[in-house]
Amino acid sequence: MKKCFQKNGNQLRFTWTVNGKEKSFEFYWEPFEGSLKSNIETFSKWFSEGDTRKKFYAVNLLAQAKDESAIPTLIAAAKEPGFPGRATAAAGLAHFKGKRKVLKALLDALSSADYSLTTTAISSLGVQGGKKAIKPLRKILNHCLEMKELFTTEPSAAPAAVLAVCTIDSLLSLGIADVAQELLPFFEHPHWAVRYRAAQAASKNPSPLYIQALKKLSSACEIPVRVQSAEALIRNGEKEGRAALARSALSDDYVERSTAVSVLGSLREESAKEILAEALQKEEDTSLRMEIAAHLINFTEEMPLTDFETGLSGENPFIRLQAITLLSRLSALGSHLSASVREILRKAELAEPDEFLRSQIRRALQGNLTDSLDSKFQPHLEG
Repeated sequence: MKKCFQKNGNQLRFTWTVNGKEKSFEFYWEPFEGSLKSNIETFSKWFSEGDTRKKFYAVNLLAQAKDESAIPTLIAAAKEPGFPGRATAAAGLAHFKGKRKVLKALLDALSSADYSLTTTAISSLGVQGGKKAIKPLRKILNHCLEMKELFTTEPSAAPAAVLAVCTIDSLLSLGIADVAQELLPFFEHPHWAVRYRAAQAASKNPSPLYIQALKKLSSACEIPVRVQSAEALIRNGEKEGRAALARSALSDDYVERSTAVSVLGSLREESAKEILAEALQKEEDTSLRMEIAAHLINFTEEMPLTDFETGLSGENPFIRLQAITLLSRLSALGSHLSASVREILRKAELAEPDEFLRSQIRRALQGNLTDSLDSKFQPHLEG
């Protein structure tokens, strides 16, 4: 029997057990009609009038809309002290390059006491900050590098190190090549999340400087570190990364397989397609099979949609939501696929007992489904 999300007002929740461990999925939902861009005024009103959960929901939708009319509310959200969605707002502002008021809001956020906001603002400035962001970013980097405990196991070391790596990443993205050398010590930092972020920066900013450090990290004991390092090796032109990712994609550990599949799907190269095809043959988990199939379809592979039908007919509402989200993304790939996807979704709507999931299917059929699932791993540290 299909299970539904437990509903408490606008709060939806589902709890299930996997390998003896309890997992929970909880989120806020407020229905709305039409596209994100046609509802900017509604979302802005929700932010100004709602409680914290509704405000956060509104900011998340506004950040996805990528519409200039959302800028005033996103700036207000980024500035609101104590609001947990400040970093989400700053991430949303990264879409608006060349807007002075956006740049000012992001620069102001650099001096915030909110660690998540500051790190997100640093990353956003790497995307759209331009020359005006270079001096304040250098100032932050120099401050971090002057900390005596930066490479120790002191509680303050890892958050500061992540801040430094994010700043190096953004400066490299802005074309400041002389900071490339500064990244090297962070590949050996005591905290795994710092090493992960360093590998991530090396993936975005390839350089021969990082090859040996990445080869060492690709056999790290921490799953996120070794998978991210393998990706970085590939983006730095090293074949060793492909072999490492292939091992991870076929690992006995579900988290490692899932992380590797996500990376492989982003590579868009023939070797990645071959690894994913082999992984699909051996994978038994419905959720991961759907993700692999979606990636293979993105590679223009002709794939049956049976795994998505299995996911939609299962009892777990979280997996059904994943199936709806993936199918919604696939429907835009081509008319032949779109017709098949729409037929599957129509049948699923008739059989779906959960009110929220029915609404998501309708939105998917209208092409207005919001991107509510993000499986990309991001280790987070509070300062």
